[in-house]
Amino acid sequence: MEKAILAGPMLGEFGWSLLRFAPYVLWNKIKKHNNKIKLIVLTRPERFDLYGVHADILEPIKINEKNKLQDCFRLTGISNEEYHNIAENFYKKYYDKFHIIDHIYPTIEKKKYTEKNQYQSKHLLYDFKPRIENKLLIDNYIPKNKPLIALGPRFRKNIKRNWNKWEEFYNLISNDNYLKSFNFVLCGKDPDYIPDNKNRFYDVNHIKLNDSSSLVGVTIEAIKRSVLTIGSQSGIPNLSMILGTRVLEWGNEKKYHTVTYNTMKTEIVFLDDKKYQLQAKKLLKETIDILKKKGF
Repeated sequence: MEKAILAGPMLGEFGWSLLRFAPYVLWNKIKKHNNKIKLIVLTRPERFDLYGVHADILEPIKINEKNKLQDCFRLTGISNEEYHNIAENFYKKYYDKFHIIDHIYPTIEKKKYTEKNQYQSKHLLYDFKPRIENKLLIDNYIPKNKPLIALGPRFRKNIKRNWNKWEEFYNLISNDNYLKSFNFVLCGKDPDYIPDNKNRFYDVNHIKLNDSSSLVGVTIEAIKRSVLTIGSQSGIPNLSMILGTRVLEWGNEKKYHTVTYNTMKTEIVFLDDKKYQLQAKKLLKETIDILKKKGF
């Protein structure tokens, strides 16, 4: 019987999957077990390509997330009992098919769900390799006639870390002659981001996905093609740093987002903005300054 690791469920925030859970799963398969075992992952379909070509089986989680909030490692509104039942049913499904040597999923009891170090940093591997279809979709959707800039207009209900000037920034970008020499792509998950209602930019949510692609997969490929990612502190700028794409970011946790999460030492300009009141015109100026310094 073949050996396998089970991973999931992980019902928490994208950033926590990106920076903590998925890298620990990848480390287990690639480093700890030298790719000699199967990897079976239970996760949201839009996150399939955090595991990508490293996963042997990608299973979509079936759960009603309406009126529930992703919070660190947990999903509010899901009881501990329901969470563990999901994990147990996942285990039972593959128990007779594989020799399961490990089943990895976060601890969410009490304040455990906020513990950033459930998985040690020395056991994290950021080897994100989406399935090939994701790159093909991006290449077909976004022309290569201009350098690409990724935007991360994150907006989440019931949290304070939202920036309310994205629409103003979109207008400034569209009206700036210098920036007409660039393509822009919006990265985020509907409805947790602010789209451009005038459809002036590319948007990963407008890509028709198939069984061999995912939202995070096309997002990774879009960012890899980009010369700069712009966004308040959140998962998209963090993903960009991991992928080596320079970042323009603002927020209230500079050290975390320039040092702790910047494991690849990617170039980043971070603007201290504890109340998320950065002026759109200042962001435009910073954007243009970075691009001109890089010779664009």
